[in-house]
Amino acid sequence: MKNTVSIIGVGDTIDIEVEASFDAVKKALDDAFVIPVRFPSGDVMLVDEDGDPRNLPFNERASRIAGQRLVGPVAFVQKHLVKKVLG
Repeated sequence: MKNTVSIIGVGDTIDIEVEASFDAVKKALDDAFVIPVRFPSGDVMLVDEDGDPRNLPFNERASRIAGQRLVGPVAFVQKHLVKKVLG
């Protein structure tokens, strides 16, 4: 079981792993005001609430996973790390 958070980039950008902390995730998402997209499994995606007004590009991969339209880079937090990241 990994102890990092995956940042799902947009387009051809390379996905990265960051420390499982709110500060590290927020920094990886350009200090965005993040909101959670929760999954029945307990996993969470953290997305930029202001992504549309900021004209962030469509994130096809994250949107497919979430089943809804998402823009900009997205943090995927596995269930076992949600409390550590979100408190």
